[in-house]
Amino acid sequence: MEGYGYKIIFEDGCWYWGTSQYKGAPPEKDGYYGSPETHIAKWETPHSKIVLKVFYKEQTRLDYEEMCIRPDLNNPKCLNEHAGRAFSREACRTGGKTSAEKSRGVPRTPEVKDKISKKNKGRKLTPEHIQKLRDAERPPITPEVIKKMIESKKGYKHSEETKRKIGSGNKGKKRPQELRDRIAETRKGVKWYNNGEESIQAREHPGESWEEGRIIGWETPRNTGMRWYHRGGERKMFLEDPGDGWEQGMPRPKGKRYYNNGSEHILAYESPGSGWVLGRLSRK
Repeated sequence: MEGYGYKIIFEDGCWYWGTSQYKGAPPEKDGYYGSPETHIAKWETPHSKIVLKVFYKEQTRLDYEEMCIRPDLNNPKCLNEHAGRAFSREACRTGGKTSAEKSRGVPRTPEVKDKISKKNKGRKLTPEHIQKLRDAERPPITPEVIKKMIESKKGYKHSEETKRKIGSGNKGKKRPQELRDRIAETRKGVKWYNNGEESIQAREHPGESWEEGRIIGWETPRNTGMRWYHRGGERKMFLEDPGDGWEQGMPRPKGKRYYNNGSEHILAYESPGSGWVLGRLSRK
């Protein structure tokens, strides 16, 4: 006898396929229970070995082991992680993470970058691959995750070079009509409103001190150097003082003024009381 094939069964229903060479003692009593690497701790729990078959040729024994493992390779109860050159999805995932951790922060040489670029150039995903990516389970995006993403981006600014690259990449691109229709549908009924100091977007009118329209609080190529002027409830931007009754600035909401107590400010028709003075606190 050259060796034998066996199966180890654990009390929770898991199992492990294996083979061993003949050790000079009956297979049931030779004390060999495999040489696992991934689930070593499992062998500390109660288990038993069943001898399945004896062999007289090594290759036949090894082929038998692979034949037993392959159908169970991705079964969560099977503790084998590879059969010949085939590896389970879990083993591939773990190996990929380990490899990524080792290579993180290690700069790639220009030669390696060039090889990766050439290999991916012109590569197209098959419909089957695209469908698998769509069907893949992803962790849910919870409010907590969104908050963390926003916090991680706070204060970040693109460099001028990055801005130029983004601009060049988007130049000439046209959104398909289907996408434009979807965006238009989500924005239907949304309007800009302002109270003379700030602007918000809403589907419904926010209140009597608000009116339709947006305050442009930054310079764009169209309004560089222009200033806001108002007259009789009307407001416009001009490069120079237009005169004829126009006053510089945004019109104040009718009847209401800002009052502050040193720590907060509110918009009211009259002073809220002692300790409140006219004016709005600046944003920090």
